[in-house]
Amino acid sequence: MHFLNKKDLEQKYMKAKKAFMKCAVDEENEFLQSEINIPINSIVLREGSITIRYEQEIADNYVIEIRIQLISPTDDVIGSYTCYENESGAMIDDSLVFI
Repeated sequence: MHFLNKKDLEQKYMKAKKAFMKCAVDEENEFLQSEINIPINSIVLREGSITIRYEQEIADNYVIEIRIQLISPTDDVIGSYTCYENESGAMIDDSLVFI
């Protein structure tokens, strides 16, 4: 495992933001608009946290969790979106939560 530098972190956040936008505009996810009272395209995406979780049972395997905050135009946190990557940087899952 290598340490992430500032450029790596910026790239991971950018990848998560792009993944959120792809998720938000997917026709299969049209129902998301009914879960919030603002247009999806007005959500501001803000960096949240990046966590590396090492899977001890499986040597050399870890998961990187990249979380972005979903902010309303009035600067209220309305949810979060998290991408999960494996040690190779491939996205293996995601999670979207509105609060």
